[in-house]
Amino acid sequence: MEFPSLTPIVTDKTKRAALISQVVVPIARAVQSSPQRDHMVAWDVVNEPEWAIHGGGSLGRKIA
Repeated sequence: MEFPSLTPIVTDKTKRAALISQVVVPIARAVQSSPQRDHMVAWDVVNEPEWAIHGGGSLGRKIA
């Protein structure tokens, strides 16, 4: 099994901007308009992005 790498999202400013405009902004707007908005404390947009930069972990590698 092969998992796609997060490297392009982390290192490419155009792809990072697309992530922000197409994912982060819509979710932030949905949270802001929700009556439960005070319950959102944090959101991990990209879990452990340092793996994409440093090549650690299993991202972008084949898993047996």
